[in-house]
Amino acid sequence: AIAAGGWGHSRDILDPVFLWGSDPFSEALNLGFAADASQPLGPGEKFLRLTRPRFVVRTAVPEDYREFVSYITKSAAFNHEAPKFDEEKEGQESVVEVSVSYPEFFLATDYVVTPPTFETLQAMALNDVDFSKTVLLNEEPDPSPVSTQLPARFGVLDRSTDHFTIYVDLPADAILVATHAYAKGWRVVPEAGTVQTKYDVIPAYHALMAIPLKAGEHQFRLEYAPAGYRYGRWISLACLGAYLSAVGYWAWRRLREPSTPPA
Repeated sequence: AIAAGGWGHSRDILDPVFLWGSDPFSEALNLGFAADASQPLGPGEKFLRLTRPRFVVRTAVPEDYREFVSYITKSAAFNHEAPKFDEEKEGQESVVEVSVSYPEFFLATDYVVTPPTFETLQAMALNDVDFSKTVLLNEEPDPSPVSTQLPARFGVLDRSTDHFTIYVDLPADAILVATHAYAKGWRVVPEAGTVQTKYDVIPAYHALMAIPLKAGEHQFRLEYAPAGYRYGRWISLACLGAYLSAVGYWAWRRLREPSTPPA
């Protein structure tokens, strides 16, 4: 089928099979998949650094699929020179160590607003943009920082599985990047005395989180609390209160009833 289809149908195969993700981790694996066998991570490694893995395990390509994998590798739209498919290497499992990982939280002042597509991630991966200094955002941040050096102080004061308490002291506007998966349920709850009253949690690198901050001292709680969870919690508490009230009223009525003497 591949031979009959020819190179003209490469996009039909690549779209659903190869270009299957528009998030940093998928992008890194996609680019690494098509990279030269001697450098299996290739330009996608800087995306992997954002997601903070230590190792990437590449499973062996089954013999029945090697011709197809070779074709997909050569057909990759971002490969100007088709890499040679190393059948011996692809037939073995390999472990690749990611040399450097970005911090869990870091501050940046440079940003680029890009649409959340595979093509924009691909372009950024193949150029010399330093992701530790330049943040990819889906929308314009508010406040919008001006590129500058930041002798800032910040740290994580407390954490659990679904929240972080963060302190930041900034001499200028900046963007706090959290290398955790973005979801609409993440929100910022400011503590008393913080310089900012409203915080936005927006997508960074299309799948992680960014919080635009104004100059000054901040202390806030970054928590995962979807609206459905919060509403459900209050409804549950209200129902529990109504149940306890009904039980208490029933017990009070029983105590007030006169006792009936035995016959």
